[in-house]
Parts: sequence; C-alpha cells; structure tokens
Amino acid sequence: MKRACLFFLIVLVVSVGCKKITGSSAEKINITVSIPPQAYIVKRIGGEHVNVNVMLPANASPETYEPGPDRIINVGKSKIFFNIGLPFESTFLNRLKSEFKSLSFVKMHEGITLRSFKNVGAHGHDHSGHDPHVWLDPVNLIKMSENTFKTLIKVDPDNKDIYMKNYLELNREFQELNDSLMDMFKDSARKYFVVYHPSWGYFADRFGLFQVPVEVEGKTPSAAEMVKLINIIKTSYVKSVFVQKQFSASVMDSISQSSGAKIRVLDPLEEEVITNLKKVSKEIQRGLFHAVPDQFK
Repeated sequence: MKRACLFFLIVLVVSVGCKKITGSSAEKINITVSIPPQAYIVKRIGGEHVNVNVMLPANASPETYEPGPDRIINVGKSKIFFNIGLPFESTFLNRLKSEFKSLSFVKMHEGITLRSFKNVGAHGHDHSGHDPHVWLDPVNLIKMSENTFKTLIKVDPDNKDIYMKNYLELNREFQELNDSLMDMFKDSARKYFVVYHPSWGYFADRFGLFQVPVEVEGKTPSAAEMVKLINIIKTSYVKSVFVQKQFSASVMDSISQSSGAKIRVLDPLEEEVITNLKKVSKEIQRGLFHAVPDQFK
C-alpha cells in the first residue's frame, strides 16, 4: 500500500512539473528506455533531437530492479517509452500506462522471435520462459533500430531525413559487426563456453555456439551438479568461465579454485553495444572449449 501511495504521489508531482518545461530542452523529444543498449540506438538515430532517460542504473540487476521516484518522474516527462521485455519492467509498466495517458509505449523488440531459455547445462534441465536478452545478437539490433526509426518519424516527421541517414549508417555498422563475428567463429571447432547467468543465448545461437549456464532459474547448482560441472571444466581444459557484472556469483569462485579456470567479467548492459560485443566476442573466443552433448546429460 505504501508503495502504491508513493507511486501516485510521484505521478501528481510529474503532472504538475511537466507543465513547466520550457526552453530549448522542450524542443527535443524526451524518450525513456529500459537499459543502456537501447539508449545507444535511440541516441545514434535521434542525435541532437532526443533526450534519453535510462531506467536501469549502472550495476543494477535487470532481474530484480525496481525504479525509484526520480526514475518515474523522468518517465513522466517522456513522450516515448521503449521497453524490451525484461523482468523488472513488469513491476511498473502497467501502472505507468494507466497514469501517463499521453506516453507512447513501444516494444523495441517487436518482430523479433523470442527464444526459450533452452541451454546446454550440467543441470540436466532447461530454464523456463523466454529469453529477454535480444540485444546481444547484431541481427536483432538491426530490427530494434528499425523499430526505433519508425517510431521517431511518426513522432517527428519533420526530421525524417536526418533519422533516415542515421538509421542507415547504424544498420550498416550492425551488419558489419555481424559479418565480422561470423568470420571470427565460423571455423572454430570449440563451441562451448561456461557462464554464470544465461544471458548469451541469442549471441550463441547467431554464431553457432552453446552457453553452459551455472545458474538455472535463479538457483545455484547442487553439490552434485557442481562436481559434474567442475569435472567437465577440468577434463575439457576450459581456460575461462564468465560472470555478469550485475550478479554476485561467489559460486564461480569455488568453480575457478577447483578447476583452475580464470573468471572473466562480461557486461551485457554496456551502452556502447558495438564496442562491447567486439570485446565480449574476443573474451568468449578465448574461453571456448570442445565438448559433446552427452557430457551434459
């Protein structure tokens, strides 16, 4: 009840405050996105014609985050909200839709086929539900930029030519990124990599790889599962295991100490998504190992 009251108080503050917006900032389109990689797309296409507000703070987990008053106030000042299907969005999207009637809600991932959380793993079972990490596949980024472009020209048709130029340039860079990474992984005999949280499914699917998750459905592995995974890592001479910046994963310390594999940090939420995917790809390439599916049964 307290949280609901706080939300409605914030809405009241926003409705009053938004009427006072004047000057050059009002000439730009205020846009809210859920995560930094979305902000990258909006900024690249919108350029100087957009102001971008990101809901998820640095280092916060998209699995559990709940936005505070300052974030909601900024949403209320926005004209567009691009969501992406992450778990934390479900805690506030319906309330925002009911209160901010003039705010347009757009699925930036519209038209992307969502993969199930089906992973090769030492647990012997799959993660349920759909994988929301669509932005980690360059081809999906192309679709996301298309959806962003179409939304911007509807809201601001006067600047269509600028948005078109920026959109085409960005798509060219995404396509070049995809082609480059295809070349990087196409001849690799090693296809498997160990991750704590299964964020890299779209990336793995695109480039013919397989992520082996330690965590499944938010749960750490049992003692028996740990022994099995450590044995796979040791016998397969795995050099690196990967953790996500936003998760505390002490279990990976145990795996590293027992297996000799080094812990490497990957951040799927960095804003500079092209630079980040290039960096991540080099790390994953170094951590790939050869395995057969029977090892994970």
